[in-house]
Amino acid sequence: MEELNKNNETLQTSDIAAEQTQGSAPDAENMAAGAAAGLTGPYISKKRFGPLHITVICLALICVLLIGLLGWQITRMNKVYSFIGENSGTDLTDWTPTGVIKGNHPLYDDSAVVKAYKDGNDKGLSDKDAYVLKAAKSVIDEVIKDGMTDYEKEFAIYNWQFGYTHYNDSAFAPIGSENHGDEGSGSVGGNGTVAFDAGNADSDNADAAQTSASGSGAVTMNADAGKVIAAGANNAVQTVTTTVTTTASSGNMNSETAQEANDDPICQEDPYKENYDYEPYGVLKYGSYICVGNATTFKLFMDMLDIPCQIIHSTEQGEHAWDLVQIDGDWYHVDLTFDGGSKTPTYSNFNVPDDVKLNSGYPWDTTKFPAADSVKCCYAVMNAVDVSDIYKLPSMIRQALDDKKGSISVRFDSSVTITENDLSNILDQMSSYYGDAYFYAEKTEYVTNEQLYVIQFDIYSDDSDDGGDDDGSDEPRYDSDKMSEAISESFSDIQA
Repeated sequence: MEELNKNNETLQTSDIAAEQTQGSAPDAENMAAGAAAGLTGPYISKKRFGPLHITVICLALICVLLIGLLGWQITRMNKVYSFIGENSGTDLTDWTPTGVIKGNHPLYDDSAVVKAYKDGNDKGLSDKDAYVLKAAKSVIDEVIKDGMTDYEKEFAIYNWQFGYTHYNDSAFAPIGSENHGDEGSGSVGGNGTVAFDAGNADSDNADAAQTSASGSGAVTMNADAGKVIAAGANNAVQTVTTTVTTTASSGNMNSETAQEANDDPICQEDPYKENYDYEPYGVLKYGSYICVGNATTFKLFMDMLDIPCQIIHSTEQGEHAWDLVQIDGDWYHVDLTFDGGSKTPTYSNFNVPDDVKLNSGYPWDTTKFPAADSVKCCYAVMNAVDVSDIYKLPSMIRQALDDKKGSISVRFDSSVTITENDLSNILDQMSSYYGDAYFYAEKTEYVTNEQLYVIQFDIYSDDSDDGGDDDGSDEPRYDSDKMSEAISESFSDIQA
């Protein structure tokens, strides 16, 4: 044994000396040397510090750096949430009392304002909430009439909010950026924001409600124009007459109003530096919103009117928020932001079922919200015009355009054979009379066994693809000459 240890020490000493002079011997030579010395166990020589070791260490350092940056970002966001929570009394790391999900923007808690409205006492409200109460009450006094059904109230608020507000696209930014922008389309409001005096509402004018705009935009709501069919609680058919028109284009507030917002001491407290466009304060005072502001403002009105409403705040694939409203026992989605971008409402996202929103690209946990599977109060279904003669479609669409409508829904009779490609070609002929215009149709998938289409009108841009399907045949299912004649009769007086 002593001889074996001496041999081992001799080999190790020779290995060290060899490494100092010329590096380690090859593994085969070392193993042979170990065998010659009578070693029976594995013999492992020392290796050089090579490129592989350097690569591994560099990768480890990069991982540590990335983990550190992630931790810093999380800490930074938690400080923002903590600051907002301390000033609003809302725990942003949890579910709020109303059951909505947290996201990049906090969701406004309207409980204090709603309670003050129902109690008729605004004592104890912050300056911001006091303004929200005054402004919201003024709107309700203007557009809500005695005897209205819940649907009629909801529809009136939708129209008012659509006509009064504009999308703040300056707040749009990638998720996680400084401004915490929000995804969604633009809406109506104008190069000049709508000026609103919460103390000068004309609650005695039951036939019309009008707001004015500073700058180039003007909004007019006329309760005697247009007709909407509403289903009451007892399924009796009722009517509500409210149409919104506006001469404003979508955009942000003008420089004068923007300066007013910047000088507003309440807006200066906004940690997101967005003039509270994600809360009712910014929406009601400056007419500027992002999707969260649209949703929280609409919910505020519904809560004040005792109409059940929740907010879905989707943040999995970008941030978007909209409302879930209960009418006559059934739940419906209302997305004012997605309906924006036109001069008149299209109602494409007004009281729609789950199927519509599930295809919008913003998923949500459906187990935490009631199912919306009814179309009884869906605008497109309720207001669909039955068409049994395809050649009468041009006159119907011309009438809708003359009535300043942004869309029309049509239900083709089973005797009418038409494809989406046919309908697209027909609409292209009609839109050509308006120059830079685009008319398009979308078949509703949530009404089975029916040819129900929503036809929308855009007479300002033509940046969309052909919405028709390709069924493998370009042959129309109608008489082209007869259709051209019908279109000419309906639109020949239009000067592009």
